[in-house]
Amino acid sequence: MSLVPKNRLRGPQGHYLTQGLFKELYMNDDAPFTLREDDREGYIAIKPHFVNAATEYDAALTILGSWEHWTRLKKTKWFAPYFDAWEAERNLREETEAKKILIEEAENGNITAAKAIYDNGKASKRGRPSKAEKSKNLTKEQEIDEFLTQAMTKVTPIKA
Repeated sequence: MSLVPKNRLRGPQGHYLTQGLFKELYMNDDAPFTLREDDREGYIAIKPHFVNAATEYDAALTILGSWEHWTRLKKTKWFAPYFDAWEAERNLREETEAKKILIEEAENGNITAAKAIYDNGKASKRGRPSKAEKSKNLTKEQEIDEFLTQAMTKVTPIKA
């Protein structure tokens, strides 16, 4: 179920609206949403609904009632900066909530939670490099060897 009736989310021929959904872009009084931080003058701000949703899928269904409509909106060039900023804020919110839970668990004596807090941000130990990584490193080494070989041919030997 979306925030507004489906007939306000589609054009006259039944196609999904993108710019026409927002007051700032379409300058149409029929637009249901605003790109601002808060609801204004009868327009619904979608940012808080996206940032506070459990998943992007939940946000899509809450805001537009359709994953297909949401993906079409996300693909537009003008919407990408808004989406990226909102996604970063949502990820930061989720990280903050997770850290609060870990801190609470660590205070209650959970050693695993304490270790997770301590290890946060540190590089994890990893296993054997993949074939692609080996190939990439080998290519870099070959480039360095070629450069050094060329450089050495230009150097005149010192006579003792």
